[in-house]
Amino acid sequence: MAKDKPSVPATPLTVTIKLDGKERFFIPQLLPTQGSRFKLKMARAILDRIKVDPSEDVEYGIKRTDTGVSWDLQKIMIKKSFKFQDAEIKLIQENIEALDKEERLTSENLDLAERILAIGSKKEE
Repeated sequence: MAKDKPSVPATPLTVTIKLDGKERFFIPQLLPTQGSRFKLKMARAILDRIKVDPSEDVEYGIKRTDTGVSWDLQKIMIKKSFKFQDAEIKLIQENIEALDKEERLTSENLDLAERILAIGSKKEE
C-alpha cells in the first residue's frame, strides 16, 4: 500500500504587474464598491498598495487642487511594479466582467481592464 504524501500548505500565487501613474488612478474604477466584507477588505488592501501617495507627486508631476488632479503627461507614464495575489486578480477580473455585462467600462479603463483579464487562465469572451 502506497503512503500518502504529506500535504503541503498552499502558498498564494502572486503576479507582478507594472502600472503607470494613470493606471493606478484607474484601478479603483475596476474594484467592487459593495459586496461581502471579505471582498471589500481585499479591495481596500489593493487600493492601499497601489494608491499614488502625495510623496510621489513630484515624480509624476502631479498637481492636486480643489477642482481635481492634473499630471505631467510624460512623467505619469513611469511604471512601478506591484504584487497581487491570485485571489486579488480574480476579484478584479470578476468585477471587470460584471462592469462589462452592465456596460459600465469606460474608454479610459478599457486597456487596463483587458490587461487584467488576460492574466492567468481567465479568457476574454
